[in-house]
Amino acid sequence: MAVVQPAAQRRLSTPTLVVLVFVIWLVPQFAAVFIVPGLVDGPSYDSVKGIVQLELLPKAGTALLAAWLIVKLGWWNDVWRERFTVERWVLVVPVGMVVVALATTDVANLVSAGLGMTALLAVTVAFTGINEELVFRGLALRALRDRHTEVRAAVWSSVFFGLFHLVNIVTDGGAAVLQSIWAISAGYLLYLCRRVGGGIALAMVVHAIWDFGSFSPFLANSEALAAGRTFLQFLSVLILLIVVIVRRRAIPATPRELSLPPPPAAAPAPG
Repeated sequence: MAVVQPAAQRRLSTPTLVVLVFVIWLVPQFAAVFIVPGLVDGPSYDSVKGIVQLELLPKAGTALLAAWLIVKLGWWNDVWRERFTVERWVLVVPVGMVVVALATTDVANLVSAGLGMTALLAVTVAFTGINEELVFRGLALRALRDRHTEVRAAVWSSVFFGLFHLVNIVTDGGAAVLQSIWAISAGYLLYLCRRVGGGIALAMVVHAIWDFGSFSPFLANSEALAAGRTFLQFLSVLILLIVVIVRRRAIPATPRELSLPPPPAAAPAPG
C-alpha cells in the first residue's frame, strides 16, 4: 500500500522575497492612477481623490495581492496564527501603543474635516494595517523563519519594514531616513503584538489605530503642525523598546533552532 507523503513546504529565498514584495507593493500604486484618472497634485490626505488614489486603492490592492500570495504558498495558517506564545506582560506593548495613539489623535481636526473624510481615513488606515502586516509580519516573517532563528527573523523582518519606508524619500527628502529608523523600531513592537495576540490580527488592529492617530492632524489640513504629537509617539516607542530590552529574557518561546522545521524528505522511488 502506497504511503502518502506530506507536501513539501514552499520556501522563498531572500532575493525572491524582496522582488515579490516590491511587485505586490508597486503594481497597485501604478494601477490606482489608471483607476482614478488624473494624478493628484498635492498631499494625499488633503482631498478625497488624494486619499483614494494615493492611499486607499494602493493599500487595498497590496493587501489582496499579499493575501493571494500567502494562500498560494500554502502559508495562510502560519501567517494568521502564531505558534510561539509569550508571557502576558508583553501586552504592555499593544496596550501602550493604543493608548498613545488615542491620546495623540487630533479630534478637533477630525471634526473640522467632517464625518465623511474621517470615515474614509478610518477605512484607509484599516487597509494600511492589513496590508503592511500581511507583507512584513506575515509573508516576510514566515519566509525568514524558514532560514533563521526566531530572533533573527523578527529583527530582519523589522529592518525590511523600515527600509521599505525609504521610498518616502521621493516626497519627504531626508526626513524619510528618520522615518525608516523609526519604522524599524515600531516594526519590532508590532512583531511583539503578533506574538502576544496569538496571531497577526492584533498587530493589524494596533497598526491601524496607530496610523489613525498619526494621520488625523493632516486630514484635509496638510499645513498642520504636529511636532508635539509626533514627539510623544516617538518617545512612547522608545520607552516600550527599553522595557522590552530590559525584560528580553522574560520573553519565552524564541527557539535557538530554526523557527520552522525543514521540509520533509521526498519519498524514495519505488523499487
